[in-house]
Amino acid sequence: MRAVTYENRLAYVADRNDPPTTDGEALVRVHMAGICATDLHITQGYMGFAGILGHEMVGTVVGGSPTWKDKRVTCEINCVCRKCDMCLSGLSHHCRKRSVMGILGRDGCVPGIGSTSLKP
Repeated sequence: MRAVTYENRLAYVADRNDPPTTDGEALVRVHMAGICATDLHITQGYMGFAGILGHEMVGTVVGGSPTWKDKRVTCEINCVCRKCDMCLSGLSHHCRKRSVMGILGRDGCVPGIGSTSLKP
């Protein structure tokens, strides 16, 4: 897959491996992705992130649950465990094991294929 990465400098990578997905996630072929101020701040050291940039996108599900296959989706950037006390109490945006696409502990989606957690 193609990707725009940041690891101490911006780079275009034409042949990066598809991201891994876990149960409850889907692989999404990105059709359009945006660059926002957060992405620009990351290139200035915000959050100490290294990896594929981007957390604003629309695309089509190409892998994961058959229920979602071929559906057009946008993403929830917070990827949560759905098992910790915060998730179970309805406060999943404060998940103790949360990762955030293109910002914290998880690759983003610019351009090519990205991985995001989808709720069926």
